[in-house]
Amino acid sequence: MLVPTSKAVFPFLKLPRELRNSIYAYALEWPDYSRKFGDVRSWSSYEVRCRNVTPVFEAMVTPTVLLLNHQITSEALPILYAKSFILTSPPPSQENYPQNFINPVLLTEFISKSTIRRMRFVILHLDLGFCSKAMSRCANGWKSPIDALLGVWTEENRLESVRFEGGYEPPSKEFGWTFDHCMHHAVVTDLLRRVGVLLQLATKLSLIISRFKVISP
Repeated sequence: MLVPTSKAVFPFLKLPRELRNSIYAYALEWPDYSRKFGDVRSWSSYEVRCRNVTPVFEAMVTPTVLLLNHQITSEALPILYAKSFILTSPPPSQENYPQNFINPVLLTEFISKSTIRRMRFVILHLDLGFCSKAMSRCANGWKSPIDALLGVWTEENRLESVRFEGGYEPPSKEFGWTFDHCMHHAVVTDLLRRVGVLLQLATKLSLIISRFKVISP
């Protein structure tokens, strides 16, 4: 009896294009960057006490389906970019991880500029409500990624929709603001100014739909 020396190769590209697209849609999703941000850590407990702490995080891995051949990659990428890129938290920085990092981790260390340029649908969850001093740091941590996105999209973009989900309601002044309240309000006001710059860009492009509830003090 003859034993085959190699496995048969499935003729994937002979499948109907509609079926291939369904497979791409099943196989491709944007990574959960918020989880990856949470996995960032410092080199050692010793370096946490030093000024120049170097953050460590796992390298991003390209999905296998995008490494097979040029045709499959060219067919699959539009399927990925048709899905919404969702960001629910900022990368680690001195503001939201002050005990660990002196220098912020840039968003472009996780997502390449070319990938950001080709995004079509983006959803940003900005939870800016005041709960504690840590929340002020979290709000402050959004400055760097908002600036990074704005810088890339100003140069080139394929955006069709950017949606800001969340809102900001300043604490009541009935009983007076604490120092933390004032600092938090200043941080959020500055962040919303940066978002406003992005919306001005959107107005010029006539492409972006944004939703963000802001309650003035």
